[in-house]
Amino acid sequence: MIEEVFYTKKIMSTCYFCLKSDSKYSCPRCNHPYCGVDCYQSPGHSQCSESFYKDCVQTELAHCDLTENISVREKTREILEKAKTAAETEDNLDLDSDDDEDLSDRIANIDLEDSDQLWAVLTPQERKDFKDKLNSGELCKLVPPNERNEQGVWWEISLPKIKIKEVSHQDAAEVPDHQLHACLPSLKEPSVLINTKDSSPLIKCNLINVLYAYAVTYRHVSWHTTVSREKNISSEEVHEFLTSVLTVSSNLSKDENFATAEMAIVSGATKANEIPNLNPDLVRLARADVASIVKGPGGGDELNDLLYVLAALSDLKSIAMQVRENYVKNENFSRKRCGLVSKKIDFFLCWVQQQHVLPF
Repeated sequence: MIEEVFYTKKIMSTCYFCLKSDSKYSCPRCNHPYCGVDCYQSPGHSQCSESFYKDCVQTELAHCDLTENISVREKTREILEKAKTAAETEDNLDLDSDDDEDLSDRIANIDLEDSDQLWAVLTPQERKDFKDKLNSGELCKLVPPNERNEQGVWWEISLPKIKIKEVSHQDAAEVPDHQLHACLPSLKEPSVLINTKDSSPLIKCNLINVLYAYAVTYRHVSWHTTVSREKNISSEEVHEFLTSVLTVSSNLSKDENFATAEMAIVSGATKANEIPNLNPDLVRLARADVASIVKGPGGGDELNDLLYVLAALSDLKSIAMQVRENYVKNENFSRKRCGLVSKKIDFFLCWVQQQHVLPF
């Protein structure tokens, strides 16, 4: 089930589909408000919901390493078979093998890079199994770490929740690196410790504005390809990154405060649309990106819930410090603004660490 992780509307609207309950969510495709998963998967919304899961199939196919000796067809079959078998075991299903044609036979003559064709040959039960595994994060575990898509963004890695786990203090403070993305930024400590106990409740909304700007910029400049290079990042590249972030985030560039998370996101989206050559799809996608960052990687450890927010802030802090040290005079921001951005990020780092659990 999709969780509400990054904003709460103060004025509730009625669900567009059942017209009975207050809406809690908004579809990222059609923007219609809905109250829960039943309405999201209702016939009146099937065009959006079915397209979402088809896209997920396409994304998972892209994760396969085409250079391996094992064929794409075989890898896809293994992933789908694992998902199906695991779900049947959990639900104690006793399915007759004669009821359905063998999955490998059904996908034998179709183009596995065509998500529509692949989705069409799956049975209703297989589609349900896939959705369940996708929503729980278990699907990611079915793909070996060495075959995962490192071209994607780091906050897309979502680990399944562990209901019961005995861990030591050291285990709780660390995340297994091999399960996460290679481009996950290293965590940085704030330059100065700040007491945020009596801080304004609007801090969380301002943080959303900053995370939105970070997510849009990260995809816009393909930052994952930049940081994955073996050579040092140039000063021009970090200047471009910070310029984009300050363009999108009014909180960082003009110290603007936001009363709600929705206002913070709308402000960022409006500013992002003004950036030349920025793909409009990234503006819409950034809303879901913020949700993924705030939600964290999962895995069951309390500290893990904060990992992605701290990583994003650490990355921004590192970039702001590099720009300030190698500042090139420009019309977008001053060297003083770089220092103010770095100090504000220190405040956010302290606030997140002292909150322990984000109040979203």
